[in-house]
Amino acid sequence: LQQRVTDADSKIADFKIANDLYTTASGGSLLDQQVSEASNQIAAATARRDAATAHATLIRGLLDAKQPIDSVQDIRNSVTIQQLEQQKGQLVAQRAQLLATFLPGHPGVVTATAQIASIDKQIVAEAKRVADALDAEAAIEANGLATLQQNLSDLKSRQAAEARSAATLDALQRDATAARDLLQGYLGRYGASADGAQSSSANAAAPVAAPARATARNTVLILAAVGLLALAVQI
Repeated sequence: LQQRVTDADSKIADFKIANDLYTTASGGSLLDQQVSEASNQIAAATARRDAATAHATLIRGLLDAKQPIDSVQDIRNSVTIQQLEQQKGQLVAQRAQLLATFLPGHPGVVTATAQIASIDKQIVAEAKRVADALDAEAAIEANGLATLQQNLSDLKSRQAAEARSAATLDALQRDATAARDLLQGYLGRYGASADGAQSSSANAAAPVAAPARATARNTVLILAAVGLLALAVQI
Protein backbone atom coordinates (compact mmCIF):
# COMPACT_ATOMS: atom_id res chain seq x y z
CA LEU A 1 0.00 0.00 0.00
CA GLN A 2 2.87 2.38 0.71
CA GLN A 3 4.24 1.74 -2.76
CA ARG A 4 0.79 2.29 -4.24
CA VAL A 5 0.48 5.67 -2.51
CA THR A 6 3.93 6.66 -3.75
CA ASP A 7 3.06 5.64 -7.31
CA ALA A 8 -0.23 7.56 -7.20
CA ASP A 9 1.52 10.73 -6.03
CA SER A 10 4.10 10.34 -8.80
CA LYS A 11 1.36 9.99 -11.41
CA ILE A 12 -0.25 13.22 -10.19
CA ALA A 13 3.05 15.10 -10.36
CA ASP A 14 3.89 13.74 -13.83
CA PHE A 15 0.42 14.61 -15.13
CA LYS A 16 0.67 18.19 -13.84
CA ILE A 17 4.06 18.65 -15.50
CA ALA A 18 2.93 17.14 -18.79
CA ASN A 19 -0.19 19.34 -18.93
CA ASP A 20 1.27 22.55 -17.40
CA LEU A 21 -1.15 22.35 -14.49
CA TYR A 22 0.80 24.64 -12.20
CA THR A 23 -0.65 26.54 -9.25
CA THR A 24 0.24 29.95 -7.82
CA ALA A 25 1.13 30.82 -4.24
CA SER A 26 -2.53 31.64 -3.58
CA GLY A 27 -3.56 28.15 -4.74
CA GLY A 28 -5.12 29.21 -8.04
CA SER A 29 -4.24 28.04 -11.52
CA LEU A 30 -1.23 29.70 -13.13
CA LEU A 31 -3.07 29.73 -16.46
CA ASP A 32 -6.06 31.49 -14.87
CA GLN A 33 -3.69 34.13 -13.53
CA GLN A 34 -2.16 34.61 -16.98
CA VAL A 35 -5.63 35.01 -18.51
CA SER A 36 -6.49 37.62 -15.88
CA GLU A 37 -3.26 39.54 -16.51
CA ALA A 38 -3.80 39.44 -20.29
CA SER A 39 -7.34 40.77 -19.84
CA ASN A 40 -6.06 43.62 -17.68
CA GLN A 41 -3.40 44.48 -20.27
CA ILE A 42 -6.04 44.54 -23.02
CA ALA A 43 -8.26 46.83 -20.95
CA ALA A 44 -5.34 49.20 -20.27
CA ALA A 45 -4.24 49.24 -23.94
CA THR A 46 -7.81 49.88 -25.07
CA ALA A 47 -8.13 52.79 -22.64
CA ARG A 48 -4.85 54.32 -23.86
CA ARG A 49 -5.85 53.93 -27.52
CA ASP A 50 -9.28 55.47 -26.98
CA ALA A 51 -7.83 58.35 -24.94
CA ALA A 52 -5.22 59.17 -27.61
CA THR A 53 -7.84 59.08 -30.36
CA ALA A 54 -10.24 61.25 -28.36
CA HIS A 55 -7.56 63.86 -27.57
CA ALA A 56 -6.45 64.05 -31.21
CA THR A 57 -10.05 64.52 -32.32
CA LEU A 58 -10.62 67.20 -29.68
CA ILE A 59 -7.52 69.18 -30.71
CA ARG A 60 -8.47 69.15 -34.38
CA GLY A 61 -12.04 70.12 -33.54
CA LEU A 62 -10.88 73.12 -31.51
CA LEU A 63 -8.49 74.18 -34.26
CA ASP A 64 -11.21 73.97 -36.90
CA ALA A 65 -13.55 76.00 -34.70
CA LYS A 66 -10.84 78.61 -33.98
CA GLN A 67 -11.23 77.89 -30.28
CA PRO A 68 -8.48 78.04 -27.61
CA ILE A 69 -6.63 74.78 -27.30
CA ASP A 70 -4.77 75.45 -24.07
CA SER A 71 -7.44 73.51 -22.11
CA VAL A 72 -6.21 70.22 -23.58
CA GLN A 73 -3.67 68.49 -21.34
CA ASP A 74 -1.54 67.29 -24.25
CA ILE A 75 -1.21 70.88 -25.50
CA ARG A 76 -0.21 72.15 -22.05
CA ASN A 77 2.41 69.40 -21.83
CA SER A 78 4.07 70.47 -25.11
CA VAL A 79 7.33 72.31 -24.34
CA THR A 80 7.33 73.93 -27.79
CA ILE A 81 3.85 75.35 -27.33
CA GLN A 82 4.77 76.56 -23.85
CA GLN A 83 7.73 78.51 -25.29
CA LEU A 84 5.60 79.92 -28.10
CA GLU A 85 2.94 81.02 -25.63
CA GLN A 86 5.60 82.82 -23.57
CA GLN A 87 6.88 84.63 -26.65
CA LYS A 88 3.33 85.55 -27.63
CA GLY A 89 2.66 86.92 -24.17
CA GLN A 90 5.72 89.14 -24.35
CA LEU A 91 4.72 90.43 -27.80
CA VAL A 92 1.15 91.10 -26.68
CA ALA A 93 2.46 93.12 -23.75
CA GLN A 94 4.88 94.97 -26.02
CA ARG A 95 2.11 95.81 -28.49
CA ALA A 96 -0.13 97.05 -25.69
CA GLN A 97 2.60 99.43 -24.57
CA LEU A 98 3.03 100.71 -28.12
CA LEU A 99 -0.71 101.19 -28.59
CA ALA A 100 -0.77 103.28 -25.46
CA THR A 101 1.43 105.78 -27.28
CA PHE A 102 1.04 105.15 -31.00
CA LEU A 103 -1.73 104.41 -33.44
CA PRO A 104 -2.31 100.87 -34.81
CA GLY A 105 -0.56 101.80 -38.00
CA HIS A 106 2.71 102.56 -36.23
CA PRO A 107 5.54 100.36 -37.59
CA GLY A 108 6.29 98.98 -34.12
CA VAL A 109 2.66 98.02 -33.60
CA VAL A 110 2.42 96.50 -37.05
CA THR A 111 5.59 94.48 -36.49
CA ALA A 112 4.41 93.20 -33.10
CA THR A 113 1.04 92.25 -34.60
CA ALA A 114 2.71 90.36 -37.44
CA GLN A 115 4.95 88.50 -34.98
CA ILE A 116 1.94 87.55 -32.87
CA ALA A 117 0.16 86.22 -35.96
CA SER A 118 3.26 84.24 -36.91
CA ILE A 119 3.43 82.69 -33.43
CA ASP A 120 -0.27 81.81 -33.62
CA LYS A 121 0.42 79.92 -36.85
CA GLN A 122 3.33 78.11 -35.20
CA ILE A 123 1.11 77.17 -32.27
CA VAL A 124 -1.51 75.80 -34.66
CA ALA A 125 1.15 73.84 -36.56
CA GLU A 126 2.55 72.46 -33.31
CA ALA A 127 -0.95 71.54 -32.12
CA LYS A 128 -1.49 69.60 -35.33
CA ARG A 129 1.79 67.77 -34.76
CA VAL A 130 0.60 66.90 -31.24
CA ALA A 131 -2.64 65.55 -32.74
CA ASP A 132 -0.66 63.55 -35.30
CA ALA A 133 1.51 62.15 -32.52
CA LEU A 134 -1.61 61.13 -30.63
CA ASP A 135 -2.93 59.37 -33.74
CA ALA A 136 0.39 57.55 -34.07
CA GLU A 137 0.21 56.56 -30.41
CA ALA A 138 -3.31 55.26 -30.93
CA ALA A 139 -2.13 53.21 -33.93
CA ILE A 140 0.71 51.71 -31.87
CA GLU A 141 -1.70 50.82 -29.10
CA ALA A 142 -4.06 49.28 -31.67
CA ASN A 143 -1.26 47.06 -33.03
CA GLY A 144 -0.27 46.02 -29.53
CA LEU A 145 -3.90 45.41 -28.73
CA ALA A 146 -4.20 42.97 -31.63
CA THR A 147 -1.21 41.03 -30.29
CA LEU A 148 -2.63 41.01 -26.77
CA GLN A 149 -6.01 39.78 -28.00
CA GLN A 150 -4.37 36.94 -29.94
CA ASN A 151 -2.40 36.03 -26.83
CA LEU A 152 -5.60 36.02 -24.79
CA SER A 153 -7.29 33.81 -27.37
CA ASP A 154 -4.42 31.32 -27.14
CA LEU A 155 -4.57 31.37 -23.34
CA LYS A 156 -8.31 30.70 -23.38
CA SER A 157 -7.76 27.72 -25.70
CA ARG A 158 -5.19 26.38 -23.26
CA GLN A 159 -7.60 27.10 -20.43
CA ALA A 160 -10.26 24.95 -22.13
CA ALA A 161 -7.74 22.13 -22.52
CA GLU A 162 -6.79 22.54 -18.88
CA ALA A 163 -10.43 22.20 -17.87
CA ARG A 164 -10.60 18.89 -19.72
CA SER A 165 -7.36 17.73 -18.10
CA ALA A 166 -8.73 18.67 -14.68
CA ALA A 167 -11.16 15.75 -14.84
CA THR A 168 -8.29 13.30 -15.32
CA LEU A 169 -6.34 15.01 -12.55
CA ASP A 170 -9.31 14.70 -10.19
CA ALA A 171 -9.50 10.96 -10.90
CA LEU A 172 -5.79 10.55 -10.15
CA GLN A 173 -6.17 12.50 -6.93
CA ARG A 174 -9.14 10.36 -5.88
CA ASP A 175 -7.08 7.20 -6.46
CA ALA A 176 -4.24 8.63 -4.39
CA THR A 177 -6.62 9.63 -1.60
CA ALA A 178 -8.28 6.21 -1.56
CA ALA A 179 -4.91 4.44 -1.40
CA ARG A 180 -3.73 6.76 1.37
CA ASP A 181 -6.92 6.24 3.40
CA LEU A 182 -6.65 2.48 2.97
CA LEU A 183 -3.04 2.57 4.13
CA GLN A 184 -3.94 4.61 7.18
CA GLY A 185 -6.74 2.17 7.99
CA TYR A 186 -4.40 -0.81 7.86
CA LEU A 187 -1.79 0.99 9.91
CA GLY A 188 -4.44 1.78 12.51
CA ARG A 189 -5.58 -1.84 12.66
CA TYR A 190 -1.98 -3.02 12.89
CA GLY A 191 -1.34 -0.66 15.79
CA ALA A 192 -4.45 -1.83 17.62
CA SER A 193 -3.50 -5.48 17.11
CA ALA A 194 0.01 -4.87 18.41
CA ASP A 195 -1.34 -3.16 21.52
CA GLY A 196 -3.74 -6.05 22.15
CA ALA A 197 -0.94 -8.63 21.85
CA GLN A 198 1.23 -6.77 24.33
CA SER A 199 -1.66 -6.57 26.81
CA SER A 200 -2.30 -10.34 26.55
CA SER A 201 1.37 -11.14 27.18
CA ALA A 202 1.43 -8.93 30.24
CA ASN A 203 -1.64 -10.66 31.73
CA ALA A 204 -0.17 -14.12 31.13
CA ALA A 205 3.08 -13.23 32.90
CA ALA A 206 1.38 -11.74 36.02
CA PRO A 207 1.73 -13.89 39.36
CA VAL A 208 -1.38 -15.66 40.68
CA ALA A 209 -1.75 -14.39 44.25
CA ALA A 210 -5.20 -15.80 45.14
CA PRO A 211 -4.23 -19.53 45.25
CA ALA A 212 -1.23 -18.74 47.49
CA ARG A 213 -3.44 -16.96 49.97
CA ALA A 214 -5.92 -19.90 49.88
CA THR A 215 -3.09 -22.41 50.64
CA ALA A 216 -1.95 -20.32 53.61
CA ARG A 217 -5.46 -20.36 55.10
CA ASN A 218 -5.72 -24.17 54.69
CA THR A 219 -2.41 -24.67 56.52
CA VAL A 220 -3.60 -22.64 59.52
CA LEU A 221 -6.81 -24.70 59.77
CA ILE A 222 -4.92 -28.01 59.60
CA LEU A 223 -2.51 -26.93 62.35
CA ALA A 224 -5.43 -25.89 64.57
CA ALA A 225 -7.15 -29.24 64.04
CA VAL A 226 -3.95 -31.14 64.92
CA GLY A 227 -3.62 -29.07 68.12
CA LEU A 228 -7.16 -29.84 69.17
CA LEU A 229 -6.66 -33.56 68.45
CA ALA A 230 -3.49 -33.66 70.54
CA LEU A 231 -5.27 -31.99 73.45
CA ALA A 232 -8.08 -34.53 73.23
CA VAL A 233 -5.60 -37.47 73.32
CA GLN A 234 -3.90 -36.06 76.39
CA ILE A 235 -7.24 -35.68 78.18
